[in-house]
Order: sequence, then structure tokens, then C-alpha cells
Amino acid sequence: MKFGLILPLALALGACQTFSSPSLSILSANADGISYRVKADRVPDAEAAAAEYCRSRGRTAQLDRVSPVDDYANASFVCR
Repeated sequence: MKFGLILPLALALGACQTFSSPSLSILSANADGISYRVKADRVPDAEAAAAEYCRSRGRTAQLDRVSPVDDYANASFVCR
């Protein structure tokens, strides 16, 4: 029974580590989508990370919006 709880937690933590870097950080994530804060010139990195995030849930990522914030951008994606 303990293994059944540990494996999903380990996978979730691994996914967060995979997609977090100094130029890419997760703002929010849920079953419907994910939002990242990225350097303004690194939005394609967020697109790739969102594609993997949604793919792991059997869905595809669709860009919802990009909001510029100083030298950064908040990029939001919907999993469809």
C-alpha cells in the first residue's frame, strides 16, 4: 500500500524538477493546464515543458496566453 502512494509522489516531484530551471519556473499546475514564468526569450522552452506535462496526462498542450512582465513572460497552457 505504501508503494502505491510513494510512486505517484515521486513521479510528480520528478516532473517538477525536470521542468524547473533558473530560466523556467512553474507558477501553477493542475489537471487542466500549467503556467510558467520564463525569460522573455525562452517561451519555446515553456512550450516544450508544457507539451511534456500535458502528454504525461494523455493530452496535448495548447498555448492560452503569454503575459510580459519586465524581462520575463508568464506563459499559460491548457491541456486538451
